[in-house]
Amino acid sequence: MSTGSFGQKDKATNRVIPDGEMNCVWVDAGLVSYKLCDRGFECENCPFDRVMRQQPNPVSESVVVRQPGALKENSGDASSHDHEALIGLVGTFLNPPQSRPLPTDRMYTKNHMWAKEIDSNRYRIGLDHFAASLLQDVGTIILPQAGTVYQRNMPFAWIILDNEPVAVRSPLNGKIAASNSALRESPSVIYDDPYDAGWLIEATVVDKDRPKTKPVDAGLMNEIHCDQFRQLQQSIISDIDKTWSSAGTTMMDGGGKPKSVRDIVGAKKYTSMLKGLLSVKI
Repeated sequence: MSTGSFGQKDKATNRVIPDGEMNCVWVDAGLVSYKLCDRGFECENCPFDRVMRQQPNPVSESVVVRQPGALKENSGDASSHDHEALIGLVGTFLNPPQSRPLPTDRMYTKNHMWAKEIDSNRYRIGLDHFAASLLQDVGTIILPQAGTVYQRNMPFAWIILDNEPVAVRSPLNGKIAASNSALRESPSVIYDDPYDAGWLIEATVVDKDRPKTKPVDAGLMNEIHCDQFRQLQQSIISDIDKTWSSAGTTMMDGGGKPKSVRDIVGAKKYTSMLKGLLSVKI
């Protein structure tokens, strides 16, 4: 029987958690055998989650999708890059997604999810390229097991950054039919190919929950997301300006050129930034 978490071998066991029940992220991670959630999967407000994140190495290597080379410490030094160069790098990382149009063959939501009907009442779901562009440094993705039932806006997957879970919220009501097993061997594909090979899950919906129309078309949603990214870029530049004017020195440790937004802003800011994009209610 599949555990629903990548990395573990299938084995015949008696299930502790009833089929279709929504699991705590730490249950899906394999660290807790059974845990009910009474907080609507708002992990940031959960005392149990805070306790778990304080434990050493809380996420098991054997039950997660891990991207090679991820979760390393920041490796740059603002003193080795002048102010204008850092600002230019922010644009280098954040501008390309704004010039890429969204595919028009699926529906989108403001929390950067897409859903594409692939069969009668069956949808493939993933992250759009705006959110995926920030996942170059992601090390851990936890996907749900088949049979789990989810409602719109509720977390169905988690991205783990520095032992802190970032919820990925469902764009529709449905039941998990499959998770993307290809991510087991190549987790970076979620960043490289978010609309095809990098899909997350497939879900079935009943007729009453079947989306009748696209809530926002691809063109308008592209404008909304571009505006979000412009605001994000201004926020990062503002932080650089404040840091430079008040200290004029180090934003990062080490001596290499920043390779991503995370290298520039630091792990804490980066995690908060990603949470903000993925937590928009739809």
